[in-house]
Amino acid sequence: MQIRNYLQSIEFLNSFTDYEKESKVKYTRDAYDLDRIAALCKRLGNPQDKYPKIHITGTKGKGSTAIILHDILKHAGYKTGLYTSPHLVKINERIVVNGRPISDKDFAQTLESIRPAVMMFGRKSSPPTFFEILTAMAFSYFAKQNIDTAVIEVGMGGRLDTTNIIKPILSIITNVDYDHTDKLGKTIPKIAFEKAGIIKAGIPAITSETKPVALKVIDDFARLKRAPLLRTGKDFYLRDVKSIFGAGRTGSEFTVETLDSLHEKLFIPALGTHQAMNAATAVCAVDILTRKYGFSITDNEIRTALKNVRLPGRAQIISHSPLAILDASHNPVSMRALKEAIRPVTEKRKVILILGIARDKDVRKVLSTILPVANVVIFTKSQSPRACEPKELRRLALRIRPNARYFTTEDVRSAAQMALAACKRTRNSALVITGSFYVAGETAGYLNPQSLRMNNAK
Repeated sequence: MQIRNYLQSIEFLNSFTDYEKESKVKYTRDAYDLDRIAALCKRLGNPQDKYPKIHITGTKGKGSTAIILHDILKHAGYKTGLYTSPHLVKINERIVVNGRPISDKDFAQTLESIRPAVMMFGRKSSPPTFFEILTAMAFSYFAKQNIDTAVIEVGMGGRLDTTNIIKPILSIITNVDYDHTDKLGKTIPKIAFEKAGIIKAGIPAITSETKPVALKVIDDFARLKRAPLLRTGKDFYLRDVKSIFGAGRTGSEFTVETLDSLHEKLFIPALGTHQAMNAATAVCAVDILTRKYGFSITDNEIRTALKNVRLPGRAQIISHSPLAILDASHNPVSMRALKEAIRPVTEKRKVILILGIARDKDVRKVLSTILPVANVVIFTKSQSPRACEPKELRRLALRIRPNARYFTTEDVRSAAQMALAACKRTRNSALVITGSFYVAGETAGYLNPQSLRMNNAK
């Protein structure tokens, strides 16, 4: 079938196995086969080799760090590609050049251009997966756009991730913690080993991880690969983090010191020390790019890029009146970061929480982490087949924190409507939407700044 339009391109992609929707796939070389994506890219002329790349992994913060680094490079005048996953609202968000998601037309045309190479595998001979095809699309699109550089985010883990066929000029590991434990391992050293798999021979690497047990694995891997490793607290420092909240300016102010430079009183419109650390990691990356690879990026360009960065679904304030925060946290460590980030703006408010979690996550720990901040919780589920049933979430929540008010809805739209009504009834409220990218993305379609303002005015 020839792909003639965007709808057909989505139908074509959806006909292939999507591991994001199938939680029971075993983490083996057969399922996560780098030879398959390598063969596909070879048939396309290896487009991923036509521009320098920065590769980023981590349990949390990898997406934010990727976006921040992309924005700095773009602001410095470099035509920059950005590949991330998953998306919040529309799949086009995953493939970006200079801040612009790929258009529907280019999406369809790019997929059609690689379709013959995809179909050469045949349906019976281990065809590429949804993510492999999308990754090949991104590589191909970036090459056709004649970009100067690309920032590539790992999908999951690192060692066996589809993106790990690239030869980067810099590898970044934001941190290591518990997530995808059914695949990456149930201990920090095992998970660290998977993340460290993106480190390449002789290529510099950065990590903002601080746990000794994880650092040992990363450091050992870097030594084995003879890759210079820069570490937070040793080679770059985050200092003087301060939260700022106001209708005109909300975010974090901080200072970053690297081996070569000092950047004082930087500002990013994102809440939480973890986002300041993500920005510090990106600034350290810029240091390496300028020192080792001849990139030209000034302090003022870094400062301006950070001031204007946008991080959708990352403790994102989508409305000040009423206060509404959209977040895609989905594991205990990211929930802890969210809880800490929103504390300055929610501690004197009544929090209404929309919460939906995937059943393959550590549901009990996620609930134990986030429930204490909420006065009212509306459990819901996204359209993802991995979504946990709202009634099951409520049952578990009653065991953990029996005194809160709990409600259940069968879809995100109903949860949004219930939340709007609750906000209207509750003075000095704060609405927080979290639990998964799917819940955050679907809710964003129903709860936008305009609908929130209209509801508040009624």
